[in-house]
Amino acid sequence: MFLKFKGDAALLSGYLDEVVFRSDEMVEAAIQYIEGLATRSTNIYMPYHITRIKETSFVEYNGEY
Repeated sequence: MFLKFKGDAALLSGYLDEVVFRSDEMVEAAIQYIEGLATRSTNIYMPYHITRIKETSFVEYNGEY
């Protein structure tokens, strides 16, 4: 998830794994969590677009190989 502030507004967007975030309530909980971390997001206009995705694969690099 990505939270971007611009002036007196913000935009929250991103992707969440549908295996973990199975319901709209879980997505809402994640949004509330991010809002709690970013106290600057309190009482401002903050639209959001969160997409639940089905992971098919991933590429990872951890610096060790």
